[in-house]
Amino acid sequence: MSLFLVDTRLHRGFKKGRKLKKIGQPTYDTAELFFEDVRLPMDALLGGENGINKGFYFMMDELPRERLGRS
Repeated sequence: MSLFLVDTRLHRGFKKGRKLKKIGQPTYDTAELFFEDVRLPMDALLGGENGINKGFYFMMDELPRERLGRS
């Protein structure tokens, strides 16, 4: 899995759907995100070429800090 940064001002095909209702953390918006035929340049890959297939590791690295910031 790889992660990409999508600048919605530059790349067509992104749409934000409805805001989802949830049980916990009501102050944080959670919404449906739709990516339809979005084309991205190679520099949109998080971590550059070294980021290929490392998206899961990037997310796991940030998870402890994110949990600390929410109460």
